[in-house]
Amino acid sequence: RANIPVPAHSGVIAVAGTRVVVAHHHVKVYDLSSSDKYLHYVDLKDGGFDWRGREIKITSVAFRAAEDDGEKGRHVWLGAKDGGLWQLDTVSGTVTAFRGSLHGAAVTHILRHGLMMITIDDNGKAMVFTPDESMGGCATMLTLSNPRVIRIAEKQAFAKVLHGLLWTSGGPGSSSGLQSNGTGTQIRGPIVRVCDFLSYSTSVKSSLPSEQVGAVLSGTILRTQPNKVFLGHEGGSISIWEVKEDGSTPACVEVVKVSASDVMCMEGVMDRLWAGGRNGMISAYDIEHRPWVVTNAWKAHEDLPVMSLFLDPYSIEKCGQLSVISV
Repeated sequence: RANIPVPAHSGVIAVAGTRVVVAHHHVKVYDLSSSDKYLHYVDLKDGGFDWRGREIKITSVAFRAAEDDGEKGRHVWLGAKDGGLWQLDTVSGTVTAFRGSLHGAAVTHILRHGLMMITIDDNGKAMVFTPDESMGGCATMLTLSNPRVIRIAEKQAFAKVLHGLLWTSGGPGSSSGLQSNGTGTQIRGPIVRVCDFLSYSTSVKSSLPSEQVGAVLSGTILRTQPNKVFLGHEGGSISIWEVKEDGSTPACVEVVKVSASDVMCMEGVMDRLWAGGRNGMISAYDIEHRPWVVTNAWKAHEDLPVMSLFLDPYSIEKCGQLSVISV
């Protein structure tokens, strides 16, 4: 297990095998196969890319897709508070691409799906990048491709690609929706928006949980639960959604209360649902049983909230094991 320092609340992190990228005002690149000390320290302003003359603050990061196995887990995209996008080569520690005019607000999420990349800003503008082999493929995707624009609601604190669909929801304090619970009583819940970004006739479908729950903080899928999506909420509930093959709007089919605290982060690890809470605990749930069974629970972060929990899909081929990262 490696312990890498991440700036509290505002630092972002991406992992591919033994390579770790931590970004805030600066970027640190680690190669854990050689040392737990950073390999590169990158100041993005040194490359002449300080395009608005302001201090650069990185708000999102993700490893870029690649066609060749040797290039996978090498380049990262970095999104900034001012809307700029950088591509960094983690081997050399140099910026290889920059684009500053696509987003007019903070780039809050960068997501990878297959060879595609999706960037989302605070104004509700999502951009879908698709590699063009005639223009250099993934290597030149940031600088030469013409990304497709999708409009979603602004200030979506949660965003993730699950079952090939883009799921988003506003964070704590965002507007909620009203719906009937079938008995004439109206209940409130966070609006969950789902977008088929692979379709050119893109439409954003909105839905609500079947019971009153808090804001969406996390989401994941489990390989043992096909066509199901799990969303973690403020207040300790997990809502379960069914994704239908006919393209209809996903529906919430169940809500399970798992904690008195918030489900800060969540990840499907093999056949277990891992969830991180505000007290530093990570719990692993076997959801095949009713009620769910906690098969393991441990203090991953000493009395501090577990802010992020994610799988590294590159770890199996690069390290020979499946790695899970918690922040």
